[in-house]
Amino acid sequence: MTRTLEKHIDEPIGKIGGGKKDWQRITVGVIKSLAKHADGKFRDRLAHINVLIIDESHAGASDSYVNLSNACYNTGYRVGLSATNFRSDGADLVLEGVTGPKVLIIPESVMVDLNVIHAPKAFFIRVNYDQNKRYTGYKVVPNDFGPDYITYNTPNNKPDNDEVYTEALVRNPIRNKLAVDVLQKFLVSKGRTGNALMIVERIEHGEMLKQLCESRGLNINFVDGSTRDKERMEILDEFRSGSVDALIASSILNEGEDLPKLELIINCAGRGNERINVQRDGRVLRIDKSGEKKRAIIVDFYDLEPHYLEQHSRKRMQVLNSRHKNSASIVTLDELYAYFDHIDEDIVERDR
Repeated sequence: MTRTLEKHIDEPIGKIGGGKKDWQRITVGVIKSLAKHADGKFRDRLAHINVLIIDESHAGASDSYVNLSNACYNTGYRVGLSATNFRSDGADLVLEGVTGPKVLIIPESVMVDLNVIHAPKAFFIRVNYDQNKRYTGYKVVPNDFGPDYITYNTPNNKPDNDEVYTEALVRNPIRNKLAVDVLQKFLVSKGRTGNALMIVERIEHGEMLKQLCESRGLNINFVDGSTRDKERMEILDEFRSGSVDALIASSILNEGEDLPKLELIINCAGRGNERINVQRDGRVLRIDKSGEKKRAIIVDFYDLEPHYLEQHSRKRMQVLNSRHKNSASIVTLDELYAYFDHIDEDIVERDR
């Protein structure tokens, strides 16, 4: 954010956070750093702020944001910006206490018409579920109850959610191979680099996918929450410049980071949280002002695991289709590859 502002504003931009405490007339601050000292060393500074702009303001229903808001008691103008201006947990009133009520909501269709974002094309690939997979907690009853009759040693008679996620998604070799196959098809067959991102939730998953990609000869980086700020900036700069084929990232890239040339997201993370998935998908929707980027593609997986993952997949499809009409569909791998093979022809035809 600091570097972006410096491109447009001809004066020093201060920074608070990441070990820096440089206050200027315009200052970019990390919420945790500001809130930590809101009642101490930053009290006078915050009390005299005229304009408070909170990016990703959907996260404002937390103690840190509330503390910062209370410290800025003389602030006359408060602006909250977010691509997800809702909270499914009922905390909208807390958000209003931090930034004020919602005054402007712009539908995605309008943003597309204004050439602010791309309309996405989303493909879901079915991932079969191994009915005979044995998780800890399964209790298989005698055969006279039928081969598919399974009970679970849990209070709700279901397998553990986290264990299913680990075994049926994170460590699922078929799913992981599909993800890398899709990435390789997109990158290698079209000669593209630096514009594909794989999203994971866990470090273990990212490391597994990175190893699999490297075994195919792909030059790929992985960035996660433990990556130091300086190294993270270097990795992202390499990705933006096209020095690597693609990037794997944990949820730290769900929000905020600007990757304007990004054309493809492969959502390996799963889960059904609407706000998180809208933020993830938003990484690929941004328009590249250079005009080089022509598309926004989302590849996801329709997991057929019946207890948790399938309903999460269905939810992700519903979110995409509710925000971008008819953007998501279940396709075969051959249909997806056929789209990749004719992707440039599709763009030319659409531009006519």
